[in-house]
Amino acid sequence: MVQDKKKLERSPFSDYIGIEVVDLEQGFVRLRLSFSEKLTQPYGVLHGGVIVSLADSAVAKALSTMIKPDERIAAIEIKCNFLVPIKGGMLTAEAKIIHKGTRTAVGEVNIWDNEHRLVAKTIATYAIMK
Repeated sequence: MVQDKKKLERSPFSDYIGIEVVDLEQGFVRLRLSFSEKLTQPYGVLHGGVIVSLADSAVAKALSTMIKPDERIAAIEIKCNFLVPIKGGMLTAEAKIIHKGTRTAVGEVNIWDNEHRLVAKTIATYAIMK
């Protein structure tokens, strides 16, 4: 069922904000994102939308390893708890698929900073379509 790994590692939006694929396995992905001033909000911390985008990308990539080539996926719900403001360094996101049915899937994401502090926790639900 695993799709072309090179294709899964590439995404124009992920490339644009600087997301890198570190590890990609069946139902699991590890991504990295370096802090950048261009991704901050007015108070100088990483914008929450960037953190959600990192989590969304992580679940999408992890789930993409589990779908058939003729299936497509789309997020239908994402909930993110922001725990620590990010003012620099590198973020690491690890996503795993915790449920995959025929029409929906659920993934969870933990995002850590350089000091291995949990900075965000996300649960995302995706639709699976033919």
